[in-house]
Amino acid sequence: MTNTTRLQPTQETKYKWATFTYTVKETLHITNIFKHTDLRIAFRTKNTIQNLLKQKNPFLDKFSSSGVYKLTCPHCHKAYIGQTGRRFFTRYNEHKSAFYSNRHTSDFAQHLHDNSHPLWPHQRHHSGITPPEERGSA
Repeated sequence: MTNTTRLQPTQETKYKWATFTYTVKETLHITNIFKHTDLRIAFRTKNTIQNLLKQKNPFLDKFSSSGVYKLTCPHCHKAYIGQTGRRFFTRYNEHKSAFYSNRHTSDFAQHLHDNSHPLWPHQRHHSGITPPEERGSA
């Protein structure tokens, strides 16, 4: 007969805790290094309800980003679809500049020029272009 005695812990083992933000699988490999130490690891994520509901930047709007955009002729309502990797404001200013300088760098501006259409809905015409209704029958 063997005599087995169980030792009762007299003092609780105190662990130190560290928190890691879980991003990818490599986080698990890094934390395995601490497996046999007195340091315990807790994981957290950035996908909290607070972060998901929080408005990213109230001053950013759809015109400050890149992507696909649509310009519509204010006179005949034909649409030009474009795509840019830059801010929409930047690309729109290029269309506007091409219109005012009569450069052939924008199909949208070229359409406006070729058809004597205004850039803005309430613009009668821009310098150098007279709308057909004001030309008369000469």
